[in-house]
Amino acid sequence: MIFANVLNTSTYNDDLNLKEILNNRLLEISERGISSNVIFARRETPNASRINVMYQTDSKNINAEIRIFKENTQLHQANVKGKLSEIDTFITDIIDEVMRSVR
Repeated sequence: MIFANVLNTSTYNDDLNLKEILNNRLLEISERGISSNVIFARRETPNASRINVMYQTDSKNINAEIRIFKENTQLHQANVKGKLSEIDTFITDIIDEVMRSVR
């Protein structure tokens, strides 16, 4: 089980609404059934893995550090970069990184 927390490190808010976009995409993947590697947790639970995403933006780009935790243990860390004009691609890159770490 997995869910995401997302925060812009400059504003301490999720200005781009990435948490909703990322969690919706994880839900879509989870709903694929048996062939899915993840089960989306609709709410935070102690047994669910967390994807913590901290991002920063400038006028054109977005840079994020993602960390995956199970309870208090960090399982994976990575950096993902993208363009503000291509948020969907950026979210896909985050999910690709998550899927690599949960296999």
